[in-house]
Amino acid sequence: KASPTLTLSMHGFMRTNGLQSFYQLKNYGSANFNVNKSFLKRKASVVLAINDIFNTRNVQFKIQQAGIYAIGERLNDNRKIGLTLRYNFGIKPKEENKGFMNMPADIGK
Repeated sequence: KASPTLTLSMHGFMRTNGLQSFYQLKNYGSANFNVNKSFLKRKASVVLAINDIFNTRNVQFKIQQAGIYAIGERLNDNRKIGLTLRYNFGIKPKEENKGFMNMPADIGK
């Protein structure tokens, strides 16, 4: 958290020298970045998401079995940028509406 209303996150994966079916795969992965900003007393938020920042999700492969030798590369453009706007119109979750034993929280005060 950069501030109470601003959240930054980065996540990703890396696969190293793996096998899929009979194909030998080289290293590949992906790095993703998100920024989430809340405002208007946390009723509204804006989310910016960027996927595959470094364009590293291209997979190189080879197969060498029973006299078959082939190499190749699977090229994908997985880079995406998304902007999401959300607004909560005041509907509260069920947990906030209920007090002890499903009774209003202000009974007995």
